[in-house]
Amino acid sequence: ALTNRAQPTQPANRGYEFRDAGGDSDSAELLIYSEIGPWADWGDVSAESFAGQLGQVTAKNLTVRLNSPGGSVWEGLAIANLIRSHPANVTMVVDGIAASIASIIMLAGDTIIMGPQAQVMIHDALTIGYGNAADLRELADLLDRQSDNLARAYATRAGGRYDTWRNRMKAETWFS
Repeated sequence: ALTNRAQPTQPANRGYEFRDAGGDSDSAELLIYSEIGPWADWGDVSAESFAGQLGQVTAKNLTVRLNSPGGSVWEGLAIANLIRSHPANVTMVVDGIAASIASIIMLAGDTIIMGPQAQVMIHDALTIGYGNAADLRELADLLDRQSDNLARAYATRAGGRYDTWRNRMKAETWFS
C-alpha cells in the first residue's frame, strides 16, 4: 500500500487517476475505474490523455488497479502497449472486474493480482454494423481478425493454446 499520497494529477471526472507517493518516492498508483474509450458520454479513459499522464510517471514501481467493464478495443490496445512500454515494474490489481478489453490491459502488467471475488471476462470482439451485405461481411472478417489477435494475447501471457483461448472467447468466459 502507498502512503503519503499526493493529490491526483488530473481532474477527478476522468475514469482514471494517477497517484504518486510524492517527492522521491519509488512508487506510484494508477486507478482505471471506468469504461475504456474516447467518447464523452461513454468511455472516460482515452489512450491520448492516458499517454500524457503516464509519461509523467517516473516511479520505479507502478501499481495499476482495475475495475472496468471494457470498451474500445483500439483504445485498450494502445493503453496496454503504453503500460507495457513504461520502464516501471508494473503490478496489475483487479479490484472488481477486468472485462473485455480491460482484460487485455490487465495482461500488460509484470505481475497480476486478483482481489477477493474479483472477476475477469473475455469474449469475442463485437461492434455495431451498418451497410450492405458486402460491408457487413467485411466487418465480420475484421471482427474475426481482432478476436484472433486477442486470443493470441491471452495465450502468450497466460499460456495455453491459441485455439483454446479462442473457444473461451466465443463462449464468453468468466474467471475469478
